[in-house]
Amino acid sequence: MVYLSMARFFTYINLQTIRNRRNIIIGVLFLLLLIYLMPNIFRSTKSYLGISASSECLTKFVASESWDGLVADEKATLSTAEVPLLPYLGNGRLGFGLSRDSKLYLHDPGEGGEHFYIDSGLSPLINIMVESGVGSRSLSNDAWALNIESAFGYRYVSYSQLDCLTVKQKIFAHRTKSSLIVQRFSIYNYRDTRTLSVKPALSTSPSDLTGRLGLAADPAPLAVADSQGKPVSYVVYKGILPAAEAGADRAVPVCLAVPKPVVEMSELPGNPIGTTEFTFVLGVQYGAISSRTSITEEAVEDCVTRLKEEIESGIKLVALEDSHTEAWRSLWRSRLHVGPSSEPDAPNSFVTQYTIYNILSSVESPLLDVDELTTTRREELVRLLNNPETCFRGHPTVDAVALWRTPATVADVHQLVRLWTLTLEKHGCSKIPELGASGMMEAMVLSFASFTFTQHHLALTADPHYFHRDIRLRHVNCEGCYIHLNISLLADGTASLNVSAESCELQLFVCGGGCLDKPLPLDVETLSFPVKVTRPLTALLYVAKSEKHLLELKSALHIRDLVVFHASGSSSNLALNIFWVCVAVIVISFHGFLLVLVVREWRGSRNVVVDLPSLYRTGRPPRRKLQGWI
Repeated sequence: MVYLSMARFFTYINLQTIRNRRNIIIGVLFLLLLIYLMPNIFRSTKSYLGISASSECLTKFVASESWDGLVADEKATLSTAEVPLLPYLGNGRLGFGLSRDSKLYLHDPGEGGEHFYIDSGLSPLINIMVESGVGSRSLSNDAWALNIESAFGYRYVSYSQLDCLTVKQKIFAHRTKSSLIVQRFSIYNYRDTRTLSVKPALSTSPSDLTGRLGLAADPAPLAVADSQGKPVSYVVYKGILPAAEAGADRAVPVCLAVPKPVVEMSELPGNPIGTTEFTFVLGVQYGAISSRTSITEEAVEDCVTRLKEEIESGIKLVALEDSHTEAWRSLWRSRLHVGPSSEPDAPNSFVTQYTIYNILSSVESPLLDVDELTTTRREELVRLLNNPETCFRGHPTVDAVALWRTPATVADVHQLVRLWTLTLEKHGCSKIPELGASGMMEAMVLSFASFTFTQHHLALTADPHYFHRDIRLRHVNCEGCYIHLNISLLADGTASLNVSAESCELQLFVCGGGCLDKPLPLDVETLSFPVKVTRPLTALLYVAKSEKHLLELKSALHIRDLVVFHASGSSSNLALNIFWVCVAVIVISFHGFLLVLVVREWRGSRNVVVDLPSLYRTGRPPRRKLQGWI
């Protein structure tokens, strides 16, 4: 009986084990299938620009603006639900984020690159209230976009009960007329044939300006004529605002010119063909930060005088938008582009472009201000830009994650400016802030690959192991020339330096690592140099206006030998791929072995025949009879 009980027990256990294994295998397969299908099961409809699916009109309208191509070319950014970036607009004196609760910040560079950004308490955006015969219509949805190339911000607003009426608002802080914030409206009413009323108004009400901010309205309005000769009337507010960011007792004289709502379009008929357009120019001027008690009435009146001059000259300018675009185009002449990297935290090309844009938007540009800059001062700044000696000195910023990032708030933008200013100052670029946006652009490009100016030459001093991806630098200023450099990874794991120049006022010469080979004249034809790592370490590339200097440099470097260089990204990537292939082979082999064991056990157990009568007769456990084997 004991043998019989044991046989029954082991037979039961064996069959249960097979069932459990079978259930486990089925469960694992089902889980893998679920994980594979999960993105399709739970994927929601993509929210274009953060717009809800119910706003079909706004979704279609924004899609027709062709933002996808600009984003793909890294020329624009969209504030989406998946990537909630903050579109930021500024010209170095004024700055604000694009949002419903936007605040205007006044920039004072301070001393030593402190960069004070004063919260004015003012919202610079103008809102449009659309009314019909049944009363006011609140906006149902809005969307925000930013063109990085031209520094144009866009706001799209749709009204839920007005048959797809859409308002497109184009906003920019003028780059050279730094007191002006321009907002251009286009109303698309092509589906609504009812008569509508449009009432534009500044987000900050007049009662807030005179009450909460403590500004006084000038009783005499400012009347000017725009570029088409139409009269425009402004209400001027003036006063003193606290500058708590600079100190407890610090303040700044401020004046503001708000356009009256002259677009009293009491009738806005349906327009099935075109659009209704109008423009507002908001003026903001301020003085230097000082103690509150030292700010006199004369300082406030001087602020008003300068503002009126800026308004009168700016609003009459026919090509106000074109001059802004051209100024930004000149800043973007120097360019930086990076390819994909095997390093997980390395900044990608969009992050670098977006970082540069935010920095340029937050600092002034004296080289672009032709009205304020004297000829002598301009020549001095241009000379400094062409040869910023000792800049950039140190390790490259290509992998500095803290420097290349996408700010989520206006405070993040301001902190990023301070960090970049500090970094450049501590790496030999202390004079760069004098150049404003033009100098910051040049220094950021130099820092990415550690291009260093000395008294006689420009040297690429980066450790070659930073070159784990393709890097392109455009329009690096050097002795009146624009230098272009491509750092390309080759298939054999090495890197190549491709360099050319244009718009040269004089002949430049270039040589590779250690200047071991004869210097070559640099012109529009691209020259290629292998990355040579020398002992002792020297720069990977030298550019100078004197061939003799480069020949003498070769004798002064005292090179002993060369080291074979393989791009770190290529070798590490290859080793990483080999590692994961080995892991995959081991895992697959192990699971295959387990699968064979399970199948054999299952097939063997299925063909076991237990001879119970024999067990009763002999009292011994029967021998297993296997009918076939797999």
